Formats: sequence, C-alpha cells, structure tokens
Amino acid sequence: MLLILACPIRRISWIPAIFLVPLLHAAGQQSEPPEPQWREFVVSPRVIREPVLDVRLFPLLMERTPGNAAPAFLRMAWETTSDYWAKLRGARDLLKVPPDKLDVVEARELSIQYDEFRQAALYTAADWQYPIHSGVPLNDILLPDIQQSRDLFAAHALQCRCDILEGNLDLAIEKLKIGFAAARHYEATPFLISRLVVSVYNEMLLDQVAELIQHEEAPNFYWALAALPRPLVRVRDCIDVERGMLESIVPELRNLDSIQGAEEWSAVSDKLLAELRSLSHPFADLTRGLSLEEIVVDQLPRWREELPSLPGYAVRMDSADRVLAMSGQEVAIRYLTAVHRQLQDETFTAMLLDTPRALDHLRELKARKESFVAESPILAAMLYHFPNSHLQFARIRSMDRYVDALRIVESIRDYAARHDGRFPETLDELITLPAPDDEFTGEAFEYRVDDNAAWLRGDFDDGSPDEEPSDAKTRYTIRWKIVLR
Repeated sequence: MLLILACPIRRISWIPAIFLVPLLHAAGQQSEPPEPQWREFVVSPRVIREPVLDVRLFPLLMERTPGNAAPAFLRMAWETTSDYWAKLRGARDLLKVPPDKLDVVEARELSIQYDEFRQAALYTAADWQYPIHSGVPLNDILLPDIQQSRDLFAAHALQCRCDILEGNLDLAIEKLKIGFAAARHYEATPFLISRLVVSVYNEMLLDQVAELIQHEEAPNFYWALAALPRPLVRVRDCIDVERGMLESIVPELRNLDSIQGAEEWSAVSDKLLAELRSLSHPFADLTRGLSLEEIVVDQLPRWREELPSLPGYAVRMDSADRVLAMSGQEVAIRYLTAVHRQLQDETFTAMLLDTPRALDHLRELKARKESFVAESPILAAMLYHFPNSHLQFARIRSMDRYVDALRIVESIRDYAARHDGRFPETLDELITLPAPDDEFTGEAFEYRVDDNAAWLRGDFDDGSPDEEPSDAKTRYTIRWKIVLR
C-alpha cells in the first residue's frame, strides 16, 4: 500500500479511495483491527491568558505578505538535492516514536529550510497553476507539490516536537502557526486527493499541539484552536473538478447526443475501455480481449429496460422505442454514464451538508453503490471509489473533530485552574469556555469523571455492525483519559 506514495502522485479519479484512504488509516493491514485505546493526557490547570487571542496557531492577515506561495514551495524542492529529500523521509518514522523515547539529537538532523518554508507559508495566496482548463485529461496531471510535501511536513512537525521537548514553547507555537498556514496553501489545489493528504499534515500538527498542551508550562490554547480555519480542510471548492473527472478523460461523455452512428459509439466504447483498463489492472486482466457489449451482455436487457426512467443526466430519450433500436454499446454507455453521474452527484451533494447529515447520507449511499459495484466489472471499475466516500469525508472532517476535542481539554484546564484543581462533573459546567459538540454527531461528546480522571469519548459509525471491529472505527474513535497534575 505504501508504494503509491513512493511514486509520483498522479491525479486519478478512481485511485485515491482505492489506495489512499486505507493508506491514511494505517501503515499496514491487520487481520483483526485493534480496539480503540484510551489516549492519556496529563495536563496542568491553566486559565486562559489575557488578552485571550494573544496565543495564535494561525497567522493574522497583517502578519502575511502579498504573494504566491506555490512557486516558493516548489522552489524549495528544486533547490535541494535528492539526498536531502531521501534523508527527510526518516521523519515519518521518528514521529511514530513516543516523545519520551525520541532521540532529539537524531531528530534535529532532519531539519528543513525553515526560513524559506516560513516565508512561503506567510504569503497570502497559493496558485498552483494546474492545467485544468487546457484540455489535458485530469488523471494525467502530476502533483509534484504533494509528492515532496509529505516529507517536508513530517520533518517540520518533528522539529516542533523537538522544540516542545526542549522547552522552547514560544518557538514551537510559532512553528505550529507556520505549519498550519503552509497546510492551508497546499490545500488550495482543486483535487480531493490533495485534501485527503493535507488532512494528514494537519493531523501531524495537531498531534504536536496535543503534546504541547501537556507541557507543564503550556499556556491555554482554547481560543487559539477555535481561531483555526473552519473547516480545517475544505471540500466544497474541489467538488466541481472531481465531478468532471470522467468527462475529462473521455470528453465524448459530456454530450452523448452528439455521438452519431455505430462507428462513433464503437470508438467511444473502445476509448472508455482503454482508459478504465489503464487505471485498473484487475479490470484489464478480467476483460482482456472483450468488447464493452461482451462485458455487459448479461446486464444489457435490464439496462435497456431501465434506461428511459433514469435521471436525465445522459439519457434524453423521446420514447422507449428509441431505446429498443439502440446498439448494445450505446445502451451500455448511456446507462453507465447516467448511473455514474447520479451516484456522483448524490455523493457530492451529501458532502455539502453539515457533517452529521453528510455522514448519514453517505452511509446510506454505501449499500447502493456496493450493489452496483458487485453487478458488473465495468461498474466496479467506474464506481470503485464511491463505496469509500463516507471514509474520505470522515477523514477530512475528523480534523475539525480533533480540534474540538482539544478545545474541551483546554476548557477543562481552565475550569480546574478556577476551581481548586477539580474536574467539571459534566461538560455543561464549562461555561466560561464552552465545550464544542461532536462534529460527527452534532451532539455532546460522552464525558464522565471517576478515578481521579476525566474520560472523553466520541465514537464513529462506519456503517459496519456495531460489534464488528474495523480500521475506520479505530482511527476515528476518540477515547481520551485526562489527568490533572
């Protein structure tokens, strides 16, 4: 699984969810996903410092410089050697080492060009100049910015951790602020895969915030966390590009009524098959030597019957008689295009809803999508990414949930400092710094106090049976034990 990020990342509409989402969940496959473990936070009571916005984790507009960050970030890659980048790859492994076991001297050797990184992060915009309007198929666009940045962000997060361990809290805060600003620039690309990768960068940074608030001298970050951009990773502005992905690969699908005659339908059929085979080796092996009509021969009678009643995305028919007169290739292409667009639109419109409703809709769509995927190998190739859309969305929105859970920890620190080191009995007692609701449910996080600790919990429903463990449940379930010094 890790090999996909060892190669140049190419913008392919089906590949991200086939490979990337499982990659983001875990470094390797496990036959039996582990139960979520309770993560312990040992914190000191601390009231919010005045002025309350004096501590920041994202730069103010007046701190920023007019300019384009994209070429500055890309120049960092071109002005350094391959040996330098090969060395930085070790940062991801060191971030997995528990802080108390980290060799800071070794970690410091993986430093980045911080001055250049900081300057780029503080520019006001990032225009990556992707040729999405040039007619180039979107799946042929390379993403060198994402390719290099994964090691850059890991090394930057690692340096933040070193600063925390060495007690340089002001420097760590400054570097975190620069990191979140840089992640926002990398997020300013029009592709969903970039948003998924940037969510990993933000998680690296939030992990360091979680370490920072456990330092004995750490200030309270409640308002600094609340002032981070919301959502931390955006989805809305990449939907239009994702929606046009299939048509950019096979432009003839944009207007099926312009295709005339059996020869043109055959040519479009061959082109669609060639593209799907290039994207999916299993599909290529399974369908080698077969035409589109031969691949879907068992489904064609039903598709022909259902075609007039499908939504009008690609099927503008005058009568059922016209459908009966169509070739098998025309029926197949019209049906496949209509189903793809319908499910795609239902998926993306769900992502425009608030998070609890979006997750509910995406889970409901999952079973329908899976039935299409199971029906035919070509539907499986075209729709393979859709069954994971609820996990893609959860991956992105889990960053806001992480921020809110950290805010609750900070609110508890403030409460304890004002109440002789006691925990609030309920989250409703957090009046000065209110506890945010769970991003995934729209309701309060589960909270209890016992055994001299506070316990904060938020589960994740990935659509599987409640008693069945899964990597997604492990990944997105919050179980935090909070202990006061």
